[in-house]
Formats: sequence, C-alpha cells, structure tokens
Amino acid sequence: MPAADVEETAVLKKCLVLLAKMSGRLAQIDRAQFPTDESEAARGLLALGIDNLRTASAQFKPSPYALYRQLLVIQQLLDDVESSSIDYIAWPVVSYINEIWSKLFAGKPHQVFFTRWAEYNYGIYNFTEALGRALEGLIPSGSLAVPADTAIYCLRLASIEVDNIPLYANIGHELGHVLFHLRSKEVTAIWGRYSESLAGLILAKLTDNAKQADLFALPTRLQKIRMILDSLVEELTADMVGTLLMGPSFFLSLQEVSWSSTTRDVWTARMFVKPGFASAYPGFNFRLGLVSSTAGVQEAFKDVEREYARLDPSMRMGFPDLGGTSSWADGNDRIEVMPESDVDQRVLQRVLNECLPEAKKAFEGFAREVLELLAGDVGLPEASAEVVSRNIAQLLVRLAHGIPPNIVPSNAPGKELLGIPAEFSDILQAASLYRMSLLAGPSFKADESGARKLSEIEGLVRKGLEVSYIQRTYPPRDAAEGSGDGSSELPGD
Repeated sequence: MPAADVEETAVLKKCLVLLAKMSGRLAQIDRAQFPTDESEAARGLLALGIDNLRTASAQFKPSPYALYRQLLVIQQLLDDVESSSIDYIAWPVVSYINEIWSKLFAGKPHQVFFTRWAEYNYGIYNFTEALGRALEGLIPSGSLAVPADTAIYCLRLASIEVDNIPLYANIGHELGHVLFHLRSKEVTAIWGRYSESLAGLILAKLTDNAKQADLFALPTRLQKIRMILDSLVEELTADMVGTLLMGPSFFLSLQEVSWSSTTRDVWTARMFVKPGFASAYPGFNFRLGLVSSTAGVQEAFKDVEREYARLDPSMRMGFPDLGGTSSWADGNDRIEVMPESDVDQRVLQRVLNECLPEAKKAFEGFAREVLELLAGDVGLPEASAEVVSRNIAQLLVRLAHGIPPNIVPSNAPGKELLGIPAEFSDILQAASLYRMSLLAGPSFKADESGARKLSEIEGLVRKGLEVSYIQRTYPPRDAAEGSGDGSSELPGD
C-alpha cells in the first residue's frame, strides 16, 4: 500500500476513534446538572450530529484530513455543552436571564444555553449554525433536521470568580448581539444617517496626495474600514441593549471587566484572513462614558446614596464617585489596527485615528437613537426611577445587616408587611455598589478576612437571587389565582 494511503487510513481511523470518544463523553454528561433545559436541547442536537457523522464517515469515507480538522471544531462545541453545569454556573442568575431572553425574543424560535468560558470575558454564538458549518460537506444535507430559522445560542460566562454575581450584568450586552442581528436593517439605517459626513472625511483622507498604487487599493481599503465601523456599530448597539436591560448595574459590571485592560482609551480592530470579516471594539473609556450618560448613572447613584442615608443613618457607607462621564469619556483615545502583517494596516490605522474625533461624535448620536429604537423591544422598567432607587437602598440595608437581598417593601394591598420579590437588575446593582463601597472603604482589609467578607456578600447575593426567583416563579395559590398583584407572600428572610 502506498505511504499516502497508509497515512490516510490511519487518519480516518483516528477520526473514528475521536468520534467514539465524543459519543462517550456526551453519554456521560449528568443532565441533572444542566442549569436550564436548553442545555439538553444543545446536547441532543450535538449527539445527532455526531451520530450522523459516524454513519457518514463509515459509509462515504470523506477526506480524513478535512474530517480531522472539523472534529477539532466539534470538540470545542462539546466542551461548551460539558461545561454547562451548575457546578460552574449560578442557576438562579441564568434562570433570570432565560426569562429575559424569552420576553426579548418572544415568538422567535430561538433558545439559549449557558456555559463556562475559560476566558475572562463573556460571549455568545449561534451553536446551531456553528455545528452546521462544522458538518458541512461531511454528512448528507438536511441530516440534522433543524427547522428553518430555528437556532440554539450558546452564551459563555466568564470562568474567573464564578461567584462574582454582579459581573453577570454583562450578559445584557451579549443578548444585544442577537437583537442587533434581528434588527440589523433598522440599526444600519440609523448608522447610515449619522456616518454620512464621516464617510466623506475617510474618503478624503484616503485619497489626499494618493499615488496610483493607493488609488488602485482604494476599494479594498474602504471595504476594510467599513467592516471595522460595522463591527463597532454592533458592539455599541449591544452596549445600549445592556443599558436598557440592566440599567446602572451594566455600567458597574462593564467597569469591572475594564480592570483587565491595560489601556482603557485604546480602540482595537482586527482584520481576519477570512474575506469580509473584521472585529473591532471601542475603548472602555468611551463605552463607559456613553453608558453612564445614557443610563443616567451619576444621578441614579446619588439618589441611592441619599435614600440609603435616610433609611439607615447608623450604617455609614461611602459611595465612590463611579458615574461621572467626564473622567470616562475624555482622554487621548486612539485606535490600533491588527495584524501588522496586513498590507493596509498602517494606512487604515492612520486614517481611522485622524477620523476618530468625528467618528466618536457619530457613534454617540447613533447610540442614543438606537437606544430609543430598541427600548420598544426591551421594554421600559415598570417602576419609576424614584422607586428603583428606594428599592436598591432597601437591598443595601439588607446586605449591610447580613440578610439576603431578595425582598423590597411594597404599598400594594396585602404586601405592606411581607414585601415583594426584588428585581434581578436591582439585586445586581445593590450587590455591585455594596461590594465597591467595601473595596474602596478605608476600613476594608485586603487579606484573608477581606476575602471571607466578599465571599459572604457573594453568598448572600446568590441566595437573594435564588429566593426572589422562586418567589416570582412560584407564587402562593391565592396570588396565582388572581388575588393581589401576583407577587409572592413568602417571608423575606
């Protein structure tokens, strides 16, 4: 047998062994540990794909090398399903997020499951689409039998500090990516209006004193800049959805994620070998400033601070100044384009930096209008800003006294003594503010005792979310039958 045939036979057998191992791993997953039912839907779809691939590989003998490459991709999908476990994920948090997802995409055949990500970040991707791409050309068309427009998304949660519940407000941004693609036509039209003068400026910069070779490369360079700007538009749209869903708690969680950034005034853009694709991210300073101003963060924090001082003067809490827009938005912003090996990298970076002041103005106007557009999809908070501030202050008092933050007072008939379950975003905001006040306070000890204190707070927040979710989801019989406002009458403590 020729050497090439021997190698192909070995590679194919290796692939079949990997497929057998993957089937075994899927069978060994403890489904009782899934945080939500949607994880089982993803497991079932992946199992179907692997079974079809094992059959097709035995019958049609695809290219062993192509099969091996795609198995590495499928293994990453399997890793995500395996990591979808309450061992790593706070089930009350993702249950709340699942509830938000159902309301946000009501009528759409979309599902989402949650997994732990090795990176200190959050992300979302279309699991159904990724599996379909990995199997393309390897199994007969239509073997997965997935209905048109049906999608299972995978939402990846940061693995570091699993119990750091306030960081989960960043999930609002990830949901924003899905909403962006559903409303891309309207969002793109808004950006088109705000970017008209920017487009003219970019063209002028690219053609100023241009040589013949530069003019020849002009269409490609314009296309690359357009892809970068489109990616920035998607990121800022997702930020606005996060703002609508989570309010000031999104600002606090985004701020904490920014701590890992070496320079918060740097915007990044990366070109990929795959044609027509680029990823770009605004600098954290710009993002935080935009979220702060659109969500009214400064005013909200001041209102909470005043209400807290009124409720419990004996428990002094120092609220650091976190919401000011000037300290976040101002600075020497610049954009870095990667990779340096891209033939147009230097030109793109120069032009984008020269146009960045104009781009920031366009992005700010765009973001505010997108916020108004998507407010109808997300839905505005039922409670007024005054009530929200009062509720958050109440939750802060509970945390200060070592009580889970799950209940807020209510004037509704029959609820005066027992209260009603706290809102998800209010719990996250109270937890973030309380934790930040501890860390920034002069009496906090950054040692083992401080670690125990933070763990205690994280445990209270987790329990508060769990109890409030149960109270909202499973109200007493009289409430479920229509008496009162449908809120739980379980004791708050």
